[in-house]
Amino acid sequence: MPKVKYILHSRCRLLPLKEIKKKKLPNVQEVRDILAEKLFVLEENGCWHLLNNTIKHFLAAFQTPTSLPQVIQQFAQMAGCQPNEIKPIMRQFFDDMVDRGFLIKHTQQLNCAPSKMNRAIFRKGQKIEDYKIIRQIYKNPDLEIYLGQHLKKLQFAAIKVLRTAEKASSKQQLAEKNAFLQEFKLMQELNGHPNVCQCYALVDKPSYTLGILSYVEGPGLRSFIKKQKPDLTTTLQLIEQILAAMSFVHQRKVLHGDIHLSNFIVDANSNRIILIDFNLSNREMPKEDEIIREGGVYQYIPPEKLDARAFQFVNNRSDYCSEVFQLGVVIYYMLYHDMPFDDFSWQALAKRILEDEPDYPLVTPQLERIPVFALNLLKKSLQKKPKERFSSAIQFYKSWQKERQSEDYVYEKNNYRSTAQ
Repeated sequence: MPKVKYILHSRCRLLPLKEIKKKKLPNVQEVRDILAEKLFVLEENGCWHLLNNTIKHFLAAFQTPTSLPQVIQQFAQMAGCQPNEIKPIMRQFFDDMVDRGFLIKHTQQLNCAPSKMNRAIFRKGQKIEDYKIIRQIYKNPDLEIYLGQHLKKLQFAAIKVLRTAEKASSKQQLAEKNAFLQEFKLMQELNGHPNVCQCYALVDKPSYTLGILSYVEGPGLRSFIKKQKPDLTTTLQLIEQILAAMSFVHQRKVLHGDIHLSNFIVDANSNRIILIDFNLSNREMPKEDEIIREGGVYQYIPPEKLDARAFQFVNNRSDYCSEVFQLGVVIYYMLYHDMPFDDFSWQALAKRILEDEPDYPLVTPQLERIPVFALNLLKKSLQKKPKERFSSAIQFYKSWQKERQSEDYVYEKNNYRSTAQ
């Protein structure tokens, strides 16, 4: 039986450096990294996705029709290892690229009609439920997100709509729909916390399936830190909000499943943190009919999720301790503007996560002294052994509150200072 061949979607292309240099671009770090060929660009319908060198080479392998086994063989030769050693992680990464719509079957590319592929589900000004569509915010092969405005209350909302592939089997469509519904049912159980995205409504009709969410205007946490370079007072207050949000989620017996910087939005009007994207969330004890979702960003994977060969992830579900580790990675970046574990290849990155201890400077990049309690709690969250971390975000948050209220450190309205002499 011939191997199925995949290809980079026709709406995507890897931009050559000479074309990028012709564009008028702002003088920011991301652009400097692109021009220095530290980062690369995948353009998708005019939107830019920044890639590292490994991802660029992976997607470049699919610029002509090819099969995953062929690509695995190519990467194994470059890494000097056996294909079976890298097959699990390559398969997981491949599935992610397919889920994002960057890679599709070669036959899909031949058969899809551009007019249908680019057609939006809703149009500007259309009334959906109690909302008017203002504009489309985001689109991929699986879903579309719109900005909507309530017809009476005039409040804005993000309307997330399931977009089922036309050629998907009925069984596949049902699985996609159930996973989509599960996300918003869990979100409804988490309504009421100021630092967690709210689900106003879940609508399942024959013509569409959608979730209506609170709309937050502002950058992701990584972008906010890069551009705003917040002072220590602001950073510590944001950390506390993050811990409050995740403590609430764990109290409700829910695992977020995908904790990383981009899943925390900073409200542009209030500097309030909002936790978003429950696409990979599960209950601690899932019901029989619930779908178990797995995933995560590689730099945030805790040591217990990696095997000794470094190329392969251990196939077990996230738990509270693993999410504590991921919170530690987020907090480390907030304090130091750098990742605790980073490297060029998957193998080297996994080795660092398994074996290396991060550096813990006593000051921030702006030379503000980091409180001792914050350093101690951060170190505890990033312990290699799960039993040596906090048991959950609940314990992490309680410890943070207790320690920062100690006699050595106090919050002031616009300053964070030590009372120790």
